[in-house]
Amino acid sequence: MFQFDYACQEVRQKLCGYQKGGVFWDEMVEDELKPVLQQLKEKGETIADVGINISGINYKIRGKTFEIVYAVFPQQKIVKFYECNFLSQNINWREIIERSWHLSPSDISLPQIGIKRIMSALSLIYQGNDTAYKLGLRGGSRAKKKKDIARHGHYDASFLKELGLIEIHKSEQQTRGTYQCIEIIHSSFINDDKENIQRLVAEALLGFRVIKLAIKETTKGEKELTIELLQDIFKQIDVTDCGGTTSVRRAQSIRGLVNWVAREAGIPIRREGQKHLQGYLDLDIFNTYEKLSV
Repeated sequence: MFQFDYACQEVRQKLCGYQKGGVFWDEMVEDELKPVLQQLKEKGETIADVGINISGINYKIRGKTFEIVYAVFPQQKIVKFYECNFLSQNINWREIIERSWHLSPSDISLPQIGIKRIMSALSLIYQGNDTAYKLGLRGGSRAKKKKDIARHGHYDASFLKELGLIEIHKSEQQTRGTYQCIEIIHSSFINDDKENIQRLVAEALLGFRVIKLAIKETTKGEKELTIELLQDIFKQIDVTDCGGTTSVRRAQSIRGLVNWVAREAGIPIRREGQKHLQGYLDLDIFNTYEKLSV
């Protein structure tokens, strides 16, 4: 086993993010970066899409969500990290944040789902799982009764509808209706354009009032993204059906979504334990520079 060392506290903080209860990493970063770190710890080397020898013993690995620079010292069994950057898309988040939001407090529902579940539900609906029962069944519901499975699917679909990512069509014979991705999402699935789907989901989440307020508080308001901050925001918008442990669980889910959309859109928020804004590398600019360098 190799020991990890870090060039500075900031690099340590970023790479140990998954140990902080979701404070720094979003679900997509965890899925991609955690296995890389595990391989480096076990073997001192890793299998990745991109591994570039920079100079001497230094290596750079870039995935879809991160970029790290490190060196391996085999005799001492040490991997030392010099840089860790999270990658984002070029999204005009400031313009989206400043748009007016017309929903009244009674129209807001607070989800207890993460970004992976949102993406999975959209994919399942595109594949033809267009009812609450079908979506719940394919979405991993462990319930035994059909109505409980349908409730699982309806929960996901309701939030996707609230974000404007799907449409729900009802007939006189249906109580919950059938689901359909909006046209631009549907077209992106046809073209296998995952990057555009993520961009559209990020833009939709940026328009969600709770996330919008959280981002304003953690950028302009100079507050940290904590569970307590999100619970205060729930009170600001007068969400009355969110007390006790439910408030904490929903705040944890919202924090996970804010973590993802901040990284995806390149929004420099203050995460819990950080006194400064965290910046991101623009993946679009990085890719353009890389093509020009070839």
